Amino acid sequence: MIIKVCGMREPKNIEALQQLDIDFMGVIKYPKSKRFVDQDQSLAIEQLTMNKGTVGVYVNASMQEILNDIIPLQLDVVQLHGDENPAFAKALLELDLKIFKAFQISTDYDFDSLRNWESLAAEHPGKVFFLFDTATKHYGGSGKKFNWSILENYKGNVPFILSGGIVQMMQQTLKT
Repeated sequence: MIIKVCGMREPKNIEALQQLDIDFMGVIKYPKSKRFVDQDQSLAIEQLTMNKGTVGVYVNASMQEILNDIIPLQLDVVQLHGDENPAFAKALLELDLKIFKAFQISTDYDFDSLRNWESLAAEHPGKVFFLFDTATKHYGGSGKKFNWSILENYKGNVPFILSGGIVQMMQQTLKT
């Protein structure tokens, strides 16, 4: 199991998180998100020593925006949460980064639409992962769990990460 905690902004929280048994820590670089990491927060994060994988989460960002963050934020992974295409991701892969490509999953999701991304993953084994999240009207997470049985329709070979309502599910499990 891989654990990624996302939406980190405050240096104190990030330092505490570095002490936990997690795999990845995410910073959101999407200005419309409530958890957006602005320039001042980025400067504070740059001063920290990261010992976990660091994920930059972007929605339709320019290549230059991402490039500007790679070294200062110590990014290991770029999570693409918008309408990016495989060619855009391929350019990032050339920089020795991993890609988490997010897809919003609904009850009628067409997994055949992932073919171009599956081809990219086949060209770069172990570097491209899918992130299946709950479909919303907006980009980004809702904090709500989708019906995971939909994933029975996914026949691809690209490893995937589940997102959406994980905390709620864990809280319910702990109560029982």
